[in-house]
Amino acid sequence: MLSPSKTKNLLSPNKAKKNILRRLSTPNEGPTGATEEERVMSSSHGNNNSQSESTVLKALEEYCEKANLPFSKETIYRFAAFHKFHLAITKEALIENADNHHLNLEMKGFLHRQFSTRTVFPLSGLQTRKDKLDICYIQASRFPGPDNDNSGNHAIRVLQSLCYVLNDLSVTKEQCKKGVAVIINMKRCEEAKFSMDFWTQLMLTLQGSLVPTTVNLVLLVDGPKWFHSKIWKTQTKPMLVESFAKKCRLIDGDALLTGEHLPEGCEAHLPNAAGGWKASSEIIEDYQDLKTFQDQQREQGNALVQNNP
Repeated sequence: MLSPSKTKNLLSPNKAKKNILRRLSTPNEGPTGATEEERVMSSSHGNNNSQSESTVLKALEEYCEKANLPFSKETIYRFAAFHKFHLAITKEALIENADNHHLNLEMKGFLHRQFSTRTVFPLSGLQTRKDKLDICYIQASRFPGPDNDNSGNHAIRVLQSLCYVLNDLSVTKEQCKKGVAVIINMKRCEEAKFSMDFWTQLMLTLQGSLVPTTVNLVLLVDGPKWFHSKIWKTQTKPMLVESFAKKCRLIDGDALLTGEHLPEGCEAHLPNAAGGWKASSEIIEDYQDLKTFQDQQREQGNALVQNNP
């Protein structure tokens, strides 16, 4: 079980689901504390036109500046897109996430080492066939078990590596609006080593409890019989927000390669464990090198700005 002291920035399942449900409320419902201006603007957003988006973004940027909230225009846009440009709800989310360190993770230290475990990584160059969604790959057999030594730290690091990838796939406006897909390879998962506590946190993270990325497709591949009967049907699906549950597909490994979800030639980008042609270690080393370089470049750029105000 995840230790409370090690999950300071993680939400309890009930609180996380409550927050997710609140964020999925219709524009006219809104938080009770919303101002009349926010209600009018949120209601006008019902048409989802570019003017309303522009108005909401301007209001959010002005609010963050006045409230001294540490968000860039890009991050404000990301939150707004996640909350469907609902002014009041987005404002509330920005306030709640003012000190959310999951938004600013870097490829170094423990996180760099965590990626080397080959648990979570993006599939660069591959998108889903239908909606052209970027893809995050998760190898469930490498999840922390319920009784492993240091399992609390392991669990936190896996979730943070997931947040890092979700952040990386939510950079452009197009990415923020389209969302992402997630492939969870369940092959070789053992019931005795499966942690329901960790699985719950993973599902909450995919619904936006830690960082604002919309997951529009989840492919659970090669789930064993015990997972289908004991975990998914009776424990997982009932706890998911209904709209998110509809985005989840339980498929076998062969179905992953038939062309329904992924394009022809997808094997060139998939790891061996998912029927692809690439070694996971190769995919991850390339990703680590790229992101380490980009993070260093960003740090240098920030240093230049601070030294030359």
